[in-house]
Amino acid sequence: MTRNYLDRFLESEPDTPWDLRNRAMLALSYELLTRRSELIALRNQDVTEQRDGTIRVLIRRSKADPYGQGRIAFTSKQTADLIRVWLAYRGPEIEWLFCPIYQDKVIDR
Repeated sequence: MTRNYLDRFLESEPDTPWDLRNRAMLALSYELLTRRSELIALRNQDVTEQRDGTIRVLIRRSKADPYGQGRIAFTSKQTADLIRVWLAYRGPEIEWLFCPIYQDKVIDR
C-alpha cells in the first residue's frame, strides 16, 4: 500500500466513532509498521506528544523482539492529528489507546 492510497482511503471514511478509531489505527500501523497485536497493546502511557506536533510511541514488545526490549517510533503530524481526534472522542478515562466501541459508546476492556 502506498501513502497516496492510504490517504485516499482515510479521506473516504465517514465521521462515525468506528471510522475515527479506524483512521487513527490504520495511519499509525502504516507509519510504525506494527503488527495487529502490537497496535492493540498500546496504552495511553505509551504515547507522548512532541513539541513539533508529532507523537512518540513506545512499542513494548513484539514477535520480532523476543527479549522484550521494545522500540520507539515517531508519527507524522497528520497521523498525530488523527490520534488526537480519536482521543478527544474516546476520552481520558480509558487506559488502552484503541478500545472497542459498542452502540456508539467506547468500552473500557
